Amino acid sequence: MVGEIPMQMWTCFDIDYIRSHLDDILDQKGELTIWQSSGGKDREKLKAHLYQVDKTEITIELAPGESTLFSATDPLYIHSSFNDTIFKRDHFKKNGRLISFKFPLEIRMKEKRKILRYPYRYQDSKVVAFNTPHPTDPSQPNIKMSSILIDISIEGISFVLSDRELRTLPIGTDLYITRLTDQILPNAHLAKILYISPYRVNKKGQEYNSSGMIKIGAKFLEPLESISYKSIISLVTKKQTRIKGLDVEGFNGLDYEDQERALRKIAEDNFILSNKIRDSIEQLDRLRYLTTSMKQQFLLDVNKDLLAAALRLSSKELIYDLLIDVSDRMREEFLYKLNEQKPASAVQKAQEEICKFILKKEKAGELILDPTAFEQYV
Repeated sequence: MVGEIPMQMWTCFDIDYIRSHLDDILDQKGELTIWQSSGGKDREKLKAHLYQVDKTEITIELAPGESTLFSATDPLYIHSSFNDTIFKRDHFKKNGRLISFKFPLEIRMKEKRKILRYPYRYQDSKVVAFNTPHPTDPSQPNIKMSSILIDISIEGISFVLSDRELRTLPIGTDLYITRLTDQILPNAHLAKILYISPYRVNKKGQEYNSSGMIKIGAKFLEPLESISYKSIISLVTKKQTRIKGLDVEGFNGLDYEDQERALRKIAEDNFILSNKIRDSIEQLDRLRYLTTSMKQQFLLDVNKDLLAAALRLSSKELIYDLLIDVSDRMREEFLYKLNEQKPASAVQKAQEEICKFILKKEKAGELILDPTAFEQYV
């Protein structure tokens, strides 16, 4: 079924959430299982517990009587039964029964959702437009509103509004959705607000609370056979296909988790470089809005070696959108170049050059990278 979750674990990169989650494990005084892996084989699993969690470092303590023999070169895996949490650290310090390591940048946990949500990020056309009944006078015309779409599934959507806008939309309010991203629905689709919560956003790899912004979750209510619901399913299916990437062997871009993991790893050594790459990824992702003829001309005009280097840390979704309509030969030649690994500094330099090239093309009117310029009906 479209939108079903294919795996049982999800990865969290939200540092504040990770800290809160580890604090909960610390408070519960729950048992940890730790082990090392070498040559594809796991060593003996040992029992431990969280000893201390601070801003930059975590300390765990081995249970009395457990082995104290560890390899300094093999990664350490830590597992808690609380939400089936697992993470690893490549480097650690050991002092008797105490083992210390840097705060993890990611953890994996058991997925509780049954329906997969497809996120909309910085580069997407993120508009959701809807009508809603007048809050105090039903005889008045419906109020028209638009907002920023966060994610979508076959069951519903979430979006953000300011605290001021939210006053007319309490939980239980009916929404008649008329547009999702650049897709205009043939008929307004009924949904109902199920929850309201503060919205957290990600900026340059740092999670923080966005002042005055509220996240709203709404559930679709129209029957499955309705025209508007079929249109939404079509939208979700297209998003699912693009996120999955090209059906080819070999490298064809990064999924969100791998991209975020790569950027955070770069940030550990060079935070400024990581931010520059992240900003350029956002700019380059606008290439998804090229028409087919524009894509073909762009790929003929651009330095493909430079473009391949620039897109080395870009998403599968971008690579899919950029190459899906070109010839098989052009696609294969570009993927061959894309497959070559590049150091982060080389990727960033290539990004700068390609962004300059794109800007020049935009100023000349040869490229239009506005997602609203080509609205479609589904």
